[in-house]
Amino acid sequence: MKQADTYDRLWGNLEKYVAAQNENKMQVKTKFVLYSGVNDSEEQIDAFLEKSKSIGIKQVIFGMKASENGNVE
Repeated sequence: MKQADTYDRLWGNLEKYVAAQNENKMQVKTKFVLYSGVNDSEEQIDAFLEKSKSIGIKQVIFGMKASENGNVE
């Protein structure tokens, strides 16, 4: 998703969805999937949370990528 045009377009679309949602029914959420050694730094997580907050996201879901053997990477 981090290709500039697609990345910016995605966040722009999310911002439009957030603006259109009913304040009493928060339907738009973001999800951050942690990949060990790829996007697991505190700075990357904070940047994602700040970006989500800046467009009005009130709920962020976190997931972790598991390897084929079931271990969390």
